[in-house]
Amino acid sequence: PFPWRGRITCRPAPGQPGSPDGSALVQPGIAAFVGTVTPSDLALASDAVICAKPGEWSFRRHILHHAKLAEAAGGVDGFIIGSEMIGLTRVRSASGVYPFVAALQGIASDVRAMLGAQTRITYAADWTEYGAHVLGGGQEVRFPLDPLWAHPAINAVGIDWYPPVSDWRDGIDHLDAQISRSGTDPDYLALRQTSGEAFDWYYADDAARNEQARAPITDGLASKPWIYRPKDMASWWRHPHIERVGGAELGTSTAWVPGAKPIWLTETGCPAVDKGANSPNFFPDPKSSENALPPFSSGQRDDLMLLRALEAQVGVFDPASPRFSALANPLNAGGTLRMLAPGDMAFWAWDARPFPAFPMLSTVWNDGANWQKGHWLNGRLEAVPLDRLIKAILDDYGLPEAGGLGIDDIIDGYVIDRPMSAREALEPLVRLFGLDARFSAGQLFVSGRTLRQPVMVSADDLVLDRDNRPFSLRRAQESELPRELRIGFINGAWDYRRAASRSRRLGGSARREVALDGAIVSHRAQVDALAEQRLKEAWVGRETLKFALSPRQIALEPGDAVHLDVDGTPRLFRVTEIDDGEVRRITASGAERSLESSVQSARDVVMLPALAAVAARPFAVIAELPLARAGEQPLLHLATFARPWPGTLDLLRSTDGDNFSSAGTIDRPALIGTLLTPLPPGPVWRWDLSPGIDVRIEAGMLQSVSDGGALSGLNSF
Repeated sequence: PFPWRGRITCRPAPGQPGSPDGSALVQPGIAAFVGTVTPSDLALASDAVICAKPGEWSFRRHILHHAKLAEAAGGVDGFIIGSEMIGLTRVRSASGVYPFVAALQGIASDVRAMLGAQTRITYAADWTEYGAHVLGGGQEVRFPLDPLWAHPAINAVGIDWYPPVSDWRDGIDHLDAQISRSGTDPDYLALRQTSGEAFDWYYADDAARNEQARAPITDGLASKPWIYRPKDMASWWRHPHIERVGGAELGTSTAWVPGAKPIWLTETGCPAVDKGANSPNFFPDPKSSENALPPFSSGQRDDLMLLRALEAQVGVFDPASPRFSALANPLNAGGTLRMLAPGDMAFWAWDARPFPAFPMLSTVWNDGANWQKGHWLNGRLEAVPLDRLIKAILDDYGLPEAGGLGIDDIIDGYVIDRPMSAREALEPLVRLFGLDARFSAGQLFVSGRTLRQPVMVSADDLVLDRDNRPFSLRRAQESELPRELRIGFINGAWDYRRAASRSRRLGGSARREVALDGAIVSHRAQVDALAEQRLKEAWVGRETLKFALSPRQIALEPGDAVHLDVDGTPRLFRVTEIDDGEVRRITASGAERSLESSVQSARDVVMLPALAAVAARPFAVIAELPLARAGEQPLLHLATFARPWPGTLDLLRSTDGDNFSSAGTIDRPALIGTLLTPLPPGPVWRWDLSPGIDVRIEAGMLQSVSDGGALSGLNSF
């Protein structure tokens, strides 16, 4: 696997035995890596080829090469001089001396001289790199990039922003389940932008993470815990930075002036994978050494995770959003500059390759499989979370917005193709996604089937019925249950054709078939999962529980989960109906937590081979060519090419344009090209070792031939 660029460093690396880090021994290696190319060494040749010092392929040349291209293009709005090179920016030649950071300052000056004052310039630091460098357990604290951030050629602090947002696990027996109903709840994700891991607390190791043993982030020296909080960039931005040596603060602050320059999120995003917000910097890519899944992720694709994470982040930093936090995105001391402008967040990644050709054509692009769970926005931004779709439907009908909406599903689209009531428009969604819809206090409430913390119902809570029983339990016969459930839908991956998915039980005596038809636009994998979930739900819910509670139990509502002892065994049920009177008569059905998960996480795009090529009219060229071989030679040559090659082509001849006769067949394609530069004269009777000739191949492919083959005329053209 290919290493991340952040792992470019000295050898051995810092912290390893024998590392030169902290000594002058690192200077030659960093100097050689950076190089000595200057803007005056660069010249722009034809076709945007950069000519420079021969033999020097250095980091400086790499950056100035692109600056030269930007200059030749007439300038650019912004330019980044490097990205996530934490393995070099934190290598020291002495205590507090970072030579690569000094080199970046020189490169920034050169780029400024080339591109002028109109171009905004920055460096894109990793989210763990932009701030403090903590050494010796906090005995030494430095701010390596401060001289770069304060440099006059730098316009902004650039950060590739991927801190952990959530700390979600399956089930309800974990700490964050106490503050949120799900790991994709936008309010929860917005709250965790400025709290939680890397802000309030940290995990010392994997064992602590598994046990949720959270260690608070504190600072006993100067009460500046933000120094150790990489997620607290607002505090870093608005405070002076005072370094520490030997466990004591130095007398003066660094060159950084609080609030002097804005912050850009030069890169930010979240993978479309289950629990992606637990570690947004993790991504699936087998060819990368950083290939990994977020902690506690099932590895299932989850488009909603990506969209909700971006929604929460934009909301917290955008002053126009109801979720905006002035603490997360403050003004500077003079009130003249906001730390982060919403337009300065660059989301990773928008691919230039057209969707859905990428990722579906696996024989054209072999990284299409990475798209399934990666950070790509293509093919996802146009999808709609189900709660937003329901709100849009109610708004179209002029109805009040629904309450509840604890829904964690997503689809590509929904068609309302004829006049219908709002109820008729919503009912297919309620059935297909297993939602709960109810009226309470004159308002419509719609919520998902995610089982919240169950209400424990004891024998003392129950009101006995007329037969002196605490409850009644009915189990449906198998003949009443469906053996197969089929869902009709519109397949967005196949030119929006009608399709159907089905789930079928392999055993049992059930014979019923149930069909649900919905005008949802989706992928087959998602609807397959919907069909399977609805069928399982029918069988799990075959038991109907009826009981009565005192009116004092007013908090219980449809959709809530209840725990009740049945024959000495604790059982889980979901409330489906409540009839209020002298007592609250409850109807509930059997439930399982295994049915809670959002079905959209199963969505997968089918990888397709390259589209079948269709034979087209062949390309033909008639040419008078010099005699190149012994024996009888034709006066004219005919060269033809077609892709795909049909096998043979019939050659027809006519003298009047009306009557044709066969003139043979052509059984193989020709190599056709264009000479781009004059063909110079060369030596005869020996090999010509001159630089060669310039041709553009229009059709076919060049091949190597042996010396004997060339002498036999196989190299003629």
